[in-house]
Amino acid sequence: MSRKWEEAGKSKLLTLVEENAGRLLTPQERRAVIHGAEEHELVYSGLEDTMIGASEETRATAFAKDTDFRTAALVNAIQKISTVTTQSGQMFL
Repeated sequence: MSRKWEEAGKSKLLTLVEENAGRLLTPQERRAVIHGAEEHELVYSGLEDTMIGASEETRATAFAKDTDFRTAALVNAIQKISTVTTQSGQMFL
């Protein structure tokens, strides 16, 4: 749904540009600009954002605790498990 909305918006913008430029774009040029993100591109983008955040968090923990990255990642994982377990009220059930 978002992809169709994005493509429609880009199409309207290109039409406006064509009118002001006095030149029509070829169908290939239009497709190149209008083409919205495919599902796998959105998934990869989300994964990349998650990995960047996790890497930054691991790096910050490693420097704050003066340890290696593997240990810092383990510390972060244990803290996250602890937080979720405590907040869900499932501690020691």
